[in-house]
Amino acid sequence: MYPDLRGRTALVTGSSDGIGAEIALRLSIEEVEVIVHGKNPEKVERICSKIREASSNKSRVHQFVADATKPEQISRFFETKMPQIGKLDILVNNIGGIPGIKTFEKVSDEEWYDTFTLNVMAPVRFTRLALPYLKRSAQARIINLGSAASMQPGVNNPHYLAAKTGLVNLNKYLSNDLAKYNILVNMVCPHTIKGGAWFRDIRNITNNTGVSLEQAAQQLENSVKIKVPLNRVGTMEEVANLVIFLASNSASFINGECIFVDGGTKRSIF
Repeated sequence: MYPDLRGRTALVTGSSDGIGAEIALRLSIEEVEVIVHGKNPEKVERICSKIREASSNKSRVHQFVADATKPEQISRFFETKMPQIGKLDILVNNIGGIPGIKTFEKVSDEEWYDTFTLNVMAPVRFTRLALPYLKRSAQARIINLGSAASMQPGVNNPHYLAAKTGLVNLNKYLSNDLAKYNILVNMVCPHTIKGGAWFRDIRNITNNTGVSLEQAAQQLENSVKIKVPLNRVGTMEEVANLVIFLASNSASFINGECIFVDGGTKRSIF
C-alpha cells in the first residue's frame, strides 16, 4: 500500500480491459480517484462497476468514453468533464495496440499511419491536454506503457515496433522538459503478458489450427516462456505493481526511465 496516493486523481487511457483495467483497479484500491477511458461504453461501465465494488469510496470513479484516434472526442472530455473533476495528478498512457501482424513488405501506408496514430499521437494528445492539470499537482506523474519489443524487435510487426520505439524517445524528452514543473515521466515496457491480447492470440491459434482453447493456451505459453529466463509468462498484476510504485512518492527520484517487465528477456545491457 502507498498511503501518499490516497486522494490523488488518475486518468488511465485504454483502461476498459486488459492491463489498463488492472492498473485502474489497483489505483482505486489505493484510494485514487480514477478516470476509466475506453471506446466501448459497455466495457467502460463494466470496469467502473468493478472499481465501485472493490474500492472503499464508491463514488470516486469517472467514465471517459472516446475513440483515442479521434482528437475531437478526446478534446471534448477535457473541455466539458475535466473542469468538473477539477484536478489530475497521474496520467497513465496505456492506450496502444497492433492493427495487424504482417511482414514489412505487406504493411500498407494506411496501417503505418493508423499504428502511429494509436501508439504515438494518442499519448501525445492526452499528455498535451492533461498538462495544465498536472502542472498544478504537487505529485504529478506521467507513466507511459511501451513494449519490450521497442528495444529488442520481434517479427512481423515493424509498424508497431517503430511506433513504440518513438514513444521511448518521447518519454525521455518529456522527462527532461517537464522536470522543471516537478512532473516525473517514466515508461513501463512489458514483455508478453497474460491479459488483453494474450486471449486474442489464443483464439487466433484455435481458429487457424482447429485445436481446443486449452491446447492453444498451452501452445502459446510454451512458445513464450521458452524465451524468458524465468521460464514463465508475466501477469497484468506485475505490470500494475510497477505502475503503482512509479505513481507513488517511493519513486520520487526516478525520472526518464524505461523499465522492463520481462522476466529478464531483454538481452542488451542498455
